[in-house]
Amino acid sequence: MRVYRSAASNSCRDQRCSRDVTVMRIRKTPKPTINEPAPNLLRPSEVCELLAVSRSWLYEAARDGRIPSIRLGGPDGPLRLVEADLNAWIDQARRGRGRG
Repeated sequence: MRVYRSAASNSCRDQRCSRDVTVMRIRKTPKPTINEPAPNLLRPSEVCELLAVSRSWLYEAARDGRIPSIRLGGPDGPLRLVEADLNAWIDQARRGRGRG
């Protein structure tokens, strides 16, 4: 997106001119900061190997919300699991959370 500002008359907007025109670019996404490291994303094959489960179980558990996961780019995007979320999920399972 470009924003044109001009100290000249309105006719400068309709014509290409070089006098007193400032072009500003607006960044759509925020610039990443050093203080916010990107999360470590795991692929389904890596998680299946770590948990010793089948691929079909992992995809079904992700679809049902039984295991924390994300889809990149929307609901049909590739499945990824955030390593920190997966570790927290395993810790909760060890503590027996949700058992009655």
